[in-house]
Amino acid sequence: RHGTPGVGCSATVTTFEKASPYKFYQNYFDNKPIFLYIPEILQCPAMNAMQESHRATPRILIVSDKASQLSEIIRGRFPNPEISCCLSYDELVKIGREAKPEIVLSYRFEHCAYPRDVLFGMPSVRWVHVGGAGVDHLIPWDPKKVVVTNSSGIAAKIMSEYVLGMVLALYQHLPNFFHQQLKCLWEYRTIESVSGKIMAIIGTGHIGQSVSAKARAFGMHTIGVRLHPKPLASFDEVVGQNHLHDALAKADVVVVAVPRTPKTLGLIDERAFHSMKPGSLLINVSRGRIVDEMALCRALRNQRLAGGALDVFATEPLPADSPLWDLPNVIITPHISGEYEGWEKDSVEFFCDNLNRWINGRTLLNRVDPVRGY
Repeated sequence: RHGTPGVGCSATVTTFEKASPYKFYQNYFDNKPIFLYIPEILQCPAMNAMQESHRATPRILIVSDKASQLSEIIRGRFPNPEISCCLSYDELVKIGREAKPEIVLSYRFEHCAYPRDVLFGMPSVRWVHVGGAGVDHLIPWDPKKVVVTNSSGIAAKIMSEYVLGMVLALYQHLPNFFHQQLKCLWEYRTIESVSGKIMAIIGTGHIGQSVSAKARAFGMHTIGVRLHPKPLASFDEVVGQNHLHDALAKADVVVVAVPRTPKTLGLIDERAFHSMKPGSLLINVSRGRIVDEMALCRALRNQRLAGGALDVFATEPLPADSPLWDLPNVIITPHISGEYEGWEKDSVEFFCDNLNRWINGRTLLNRVDPVRGY
C-alpha cells in the first residue's frame, strides 16, 4: 500500500469470485489498483463493454445555443466523438431520447426555468458538466446516479478585475462625474484612494481569492468570510460565517462572491446592512437572492451605504420598475462580470481536460457536492 514493494511495505489484494462486472469495476475505480490481473477465462462481453466505455469517447450532448461551435472544440481534441446538439430547452426531451447521452455539457442561455427534471430523467446520463460555475439550477440530484462538475475558476481573473474596477470607479466618483458630464457641469470634487481600506470578501473560492490578491496589490487589507475558516495565503485574515457581522462592521468594501445555496439565500439581509460600516460599498457578483434587494435599496437611499455595483439580481433581466435603476449611487451591469471574450471556449477546454480524465478512469476535477451546492 505504501513504499516500495519488498521494503517494509504491505500490499492490499482484492479478489473477486463470481462478482458482477459492475461490482468489479466499481471497486476498480474506487481503489485504483497498481496491478490488475483478469484471467482470460473470466473476461466476458459485459466487462469488455464497460472497460471500452472508459476507453472510447462516450456519447455527449451539448445544451447551448452555441452548441455547434462548441462541438468543434471537442472534435479537435478527440477522434470521432459522438456529439448531439440541443439548441433550446424545449428540444431537450426529444433530443435526449434520441441521443441517449452518457455525458451532458450544459449551459444556461434562456431566461426561463432550466429543465433539470428532463435532464436527470434521462437514464443514460452519468455525468453533467456545467459550463459556468453556478449549479443552483440543478439542485437536487442523486450523486449515486450522476456526477455533476462545473467550470468554477475559469472566470476568476476577469471577475476580480470587474470587482476592483467597480471599487475604483466608486471611490473616484466616476458615476457622479459621468452624470455631470451629461449636464455639462464642471463641479470640483476630491476622489479617494483605496490604499489602507478594508475589504470583506464573503466567499473564499476561486473568485474570492483572486479578488483578495488584487485588492492587496492596491494596498487594501482583506478579510475572507467562509463557512469553515482556515488560513489562506491570498487573504490577510479569514473568519467563519458566524463572525460575518463583525467583518461587515470593519469593512469599507463588502464583496459578495458566494454560490447560491440554501445556507446563503438572504445572507445579506436588513440586519447585515445595519451591521455595515456607514459609508461602505457593496459589490455583488454572486447570484440573485443572496442579497435582499429591498433592504439594499433602503441602505442606499438613507446613505448607510455610499454606493454599490450590482451584477446579479433576484429577477433577470432586472425589471424596468425596479427601484435600483433610479439610484444615482449604484452601477448596474447585466450579469456579465464573468463573461469575457472567449470564456465559453475556455470552459469547453476545461471540459475536454475532464473528459480525458473520464475516459482514462481518473477522478474528475471540480466535482460538486449536491448538499453543499459547490
